[in-house]
Amino acid sequence: MSRETPLSLPVIDFCKLDLKPGTTEWDSLRSQVWKAIEEYGSFRAVLSKISQELREAFLNELEELFALPLQTKRCYVNEKPFRGYVGQSPSSPLNECFTIDNPVISQNLENLCNICGSPKENPVSEKIIHSFSKEVLELEKIIRRMIIESLGVEKYLEENMASADYMLRVTKYGSPQTSKELSGLPAHTDNNMITILHQNEVQG
Repeated sequence: MSRETPLSLPVIDFCKLDLKPGTTEWDSLRSQVWKAIEEYGSFRAVLSKISQELREAFLNELEELFALPLQTKRCYVNEKPFRGYVGQSPSSPLNECFTIDNPVISQNLENLCNICGSPKENPVSEKIIHSFSKEVLELEKIIRRMIIESLGVEKYLEENMASADYMLRVTKYGSPQTSKELSGLPAHTDNNMITILHQNEVQG
């Protein structure tokens, strides 16, 4: 009886600091990105600009955020569907998440951090979340541009960049308490052009 070979996604290195459109390095990386998207629809990105210290600090901030009382977390609301705080719903009892519109805009992060209380009492650092989000956004813009160039529609580049709507969603998954709770999140399709995932390396 044969066994299926585990899927291994391509690994693409974005660590070159002076990566610029039109250079040999850019064209080579763009070819790798497009090949991975055509064959797999995704890839693993290596990015040195986000230091290990920043990654750990960001994840620590999320622990503080999710540790807040449920009543406090529910104060983070947004008129848009599935934005703000969403947690412990009947369809997804094992996960809770915060979704922040364009996290590189200070006001948007202030709205999140203000639910924690006054600045002196605030356990969530706006600066750390902003720094992490900014680096991820820069990576997204590089990938977006490479995709548009690969499609040969560069004339729409500025229009596409200007119309892009960014958001940061941080999610915590709980452990199943019964045998019926097998899935942290139902099968779904993201409706955006690009999704960048960053996990905290927890197994399972």
